[in-house]
Amino acid sequence: MRAVSANTPSSPSRPAPLAGLVRRVGAWRRENIVKPVKHADIAAYVADGAPLTNRYSFMVVMACGIAILGLLQNSAAVIIGAMLISPLMGPIVALGFSLTLFDPQQMKKSLLAVVVGVALSLAISIGVVLVSPLQDPTSEILARTQPNLFDLLVAVLSGLAGGYAVIKKKGETIVGVAIATALMPPLAVVGFGLATGKSTIAFGAGFLFMTNLLAIALSVTLISKWYGFGTRHSPQSTVWQGAVIVLSFAALSMPLGISLREIATRSWLERSTRTEVQSFLAERGARLSSISVVTSASGPLGVDLVALTPRYEPGAVPDLKDRLQALLDREVAVTMQQLLVANRDEGDVVRSLAQLEQSLAVMKAQQSTRDPAAEFQNRLASRLREQLGAVSLNTDKRTAIVYLASDAGLSVAESRQLETRLAGIDPAWSVQIAPPAQALPAIEFEPDSSTLNEVSIRDLETVAWALRRWNMSDVDVIGLASSDGQVARNFALAKERAEAVAAWLEGRGISGTVRPSFERQAQQPIERERGAAAFRRVEIIPMAALKAAPSLPGRAAPDR
Repeated sequence: MRAVSANTPSSPSRPAPLAGLVRRVGAWRRENIVKPVKHADIAAYVADGAPLTNRYSFMVVMACGIAILGLLQNSAAVIIGAMLISPLMGPIVALGFSLTLFDPQQMKKSLLAVVVGVALSLAISIGVVLVSPLQDPTSEILARTQPNLFDLLVAVLSGLAGGYAVIKKKGETIVGVAIATALMPPLAVVGFGLATGKSTIAFGAGFLFMTNLLAIALSVTLISKWYGFGTRHSPQSTVWQGAVIVLSFAALSMPLGISLREIATRSWLERSTRTEVQSFLAERGARLSSISVVTSASGPLGVDLVALTPRYEPGAVPDLKDRLQALLDREVAVTMQQLLVANRDEGDVVRSLAQLEQSLAVMKAQQSTRDPAAEFQNRLASRLREQLGAVSLNTDKRTAIVYLASDAGLSVAESRQLETRLAGIDPAWSVQIAPPAQALPAIEFEPDSSTLNEVSIRDLETVAWALRRWNMSDVDVIGLASSDGQVARNFALAKERAEAVAAWLEGRGISGTVRPSFERQAQQPIERERGAAAFRRVEIIPMAALKAAPSLPGRAAPDR
C-alpha cells in the first residue's frame, strides 16, 4: 500500500449549503424579478408624481373638502370618496423611491409637495369647520384619534402593495391602497381638532397621518429595492437604507404597540366585567340595563351599572365588588343603581287576562243600566287591552288610576302621552297613569352650555310628572360634560348643568342632590363610539326613594 504524504494538498472543500442557497435565490431574483422590470421607465413615471403642480393642489383641496364634510356628517360613503381622489399617494411613493435611488432632487420635490398638501388640507378643513354649524366630534372623527400597532401594519402592507402596483403598473391596486391607508381623513381630523381647540383629537389624528405617511414611504423603499432599483450603489448604502427603515419602524412601533396593549387590556376588562356582572345579577333574578367600565392606570377599576331588579338588594354592591376583585385581581370600585321592576310569570299573565275578560263581561251587563262607572271602565279597558296592569276607580270622586304593567313597553314620555289621550275619554273623569319603574329621560344640553332650552324643559316636565306618579320627591342629579377642552372647565360645566336641573326641580317640590361627574379617560372610549353628545346631559336617579321603599312604586300620588 502506498502511503500518502503529509504534504499532499487536500481536495478543495465544498461550498456551504446556506451560501449556495443564497446564490441560487439571488440568481433567480435577478432573472425573474429584476430583469423583467423596465427600471428607467418606472423611475420616470414615479418622478412625474413628485413635483408640486396646479392639478395636485386642486385635487388636494377637493379631497380635503369632501373628507371634512363627510366627517362632520358622520358619512362613511363620503369619506371613502375623499380617499379615492386624494393625490397624496403620488409624492409619498416618489419619496420612497427617492430613498432607494438616493435622488436628493426628487426627495426635495416630493417633500415640498407633501408639505404643501398638508398645509392646504389643514387650511381647508379648519375653514370649513369654523363656518360649519356642526362642530361636534362624530364617531368617524373619534375613530381616527387613537392609532395603534394594527394601523402601522395596515400602512406597511398598503405601502408594499402600492409600490408593487407602481412597478407593475397596476393602477387599480392604488385605489385599494388609498382606501386602506386613508391619508386624507386623518389630516382633515387634525384640522377639525385645531379649529375646535381639541388638542387631543388633533394630536391623535396627526400621529395616525404621520404613521401612514412614513410607513408607506419606507415600504415603497423596501419593495423597490427588492425589484432592483438602486442596485448600483455600494453595500454601505444598502446598510444605511436598512438601518433608517428599521429604526423608523421601531420608533413608530413602540408607542403604537403600547396603545394596542392598552386597548386590548381595556377590552378584556370590559368583557370580563360585563360577563361577571350579568352572571351575578342573574343569580338574584335581576338583569343588567347598562354598564360603564372605567379603567385607570393608577386608581381602581370603576364599574358603574344600572340593574333592573324585582327587589332591593342592600348587600349587592360589596358582594359584587368582592367577586370582581377576585376575578380581575385588582382593586374595583362599584357603583350600582337598582331600579325596581315588577316581574310577572306566565301564570300571572293568564290570571290577569281571565280577570280582565270577567270584568269586561260584568261591565257589559252593567252598561245596560247606564252605570256611569261601568261605562267609563269599559271604555278605559278597551283602550288599554295590551298595556293594562291594573285600574283603580273612585266613582265618588270620578278618578281613575291606571298602573301599567312592567312589560307594557312604554317609556315615561309615552306613558305621559297615554294619560293625555285617556283624559279625553270622559271629561267628567280624571285619569292618571302610573308608569312602570324605569330610567328617567336624560336632560340634554347644547355644547358648552348649562342653559335649559325648550327641549330640556319639556323633558324635565316629563320627569317631574313621573316622580309625582311614583310619589317620589328626592333624587340624585348627576351632571355630565364631554371630554373636549380643559378638565377644570368641563367639571365646572357638569356641575352647572346639574345645578340648573336641580333648581328647576326644586321649584316643583322635588329635592335634588347635585353630583357632578367628569372622568376624561373613562369617557373618551365611549365618546369615540357614541359621540360627545353622550355626555352633554344630566341624569336624574330617584335612588333615595327606591332604597327607602324596596318595592315597585305601587300608588301614584295625585297631582299637586
